[in-house]
Amino acid sequence: ICPYVRSCLDVAINGKLDFLKGAVFVNSCDAMRRLYEVWKRQIKTGFIYLIDVPKRTGSIDLEYFQNEIKGFIENLHAYFKVTISYDSFDRSIQEYETMRGLLKKLYQLRKQNPSPISGTDVIKIINNSAALPVELFSRECEVFLKEAEQNAGSENRSRVRGMPRLLIAGNIVHHPEIFELIEEAGVEIVADSICTGSKAFTINFPEGNNFPQRFAEAYLNKPPCARMMKGSEELDNILQMIKEYGVDGVIYHTLKFCDMYLDNIPSAKKFFNANNVKALFL
Repeated sequence: ICPYVRSCLDVAINGKLDFLKGAVFVNSCDAMRRLYEVWKRQIKTGFIYLIDVPKRTGSIDLEYFQNEIKGFIENLHAYFKVTISYDSFDRSIQEYETMRGLLKKLYQLRKQNPSPISGTDVIKIINNSAALPVELFSRECEVFLKEAEQNAGSENRSRVRGMPRLLIAGNIVHHPEIFELIEEAGVEIVADSICTGSKAFTINFPEGNNFPQRFAEAYLNKPPCARMMKGSEELDNILQMIKEYGVDGVIYHTLKFCDMYLDNIPSAKKFFNANNVKALFL
């Protein structure tokens, strides 16, 4: 079984998520769908819901996903007795746009050589963005960003120029210790293409008053992962990041038993070889 899914279930079974009023899952893969089914039977969370996400981004897929979002909103309303208005949705988008803007600035600083921020610190910050209330996180991130900008302009910066610059690609990395272990070897992680990294905030919301449609378009058209039918686009995005961040090599990380990312490895190897990219597959 997927180690990420297993760890989620382990945390819940041991009572560490008893404070939750609800849990929302997406049908991203077979393991996540099975987690939803086990959760319904074993975990006493009040509201439990599964959203089915299409694997393509055509007009039919967009319409289908819109209906999934509408169904989710209706179930939220019925269970929690809350009304989700356009104004509240738009206000939430603006708050998260502010947060995403700060994270994008953080990533821009990493293009410097040396990067004023370690990859380990960045992945911890991304994890916090998913755990803290958005306004609190944005305030904390602004403080960290100012310190990083000052460090970038300091002549006595602590980081050393000339270390190999790496990009982490592939599956989710939910333990910052993995980044720390890699950087302790004398390299710096300056970029990533993972769902728990840059893909988490590279989202653009279109304008309009139909918020289920806006939500569906934004999330279906974000940088793809292996479960989407856009393998070549994902690799092209990685190549573009390699150029932008001055990357010397790629570590392509795959969780054990993740069939979708394991299936991507042969095409990724061929792509990296064709573009003279040094890559290590783990």
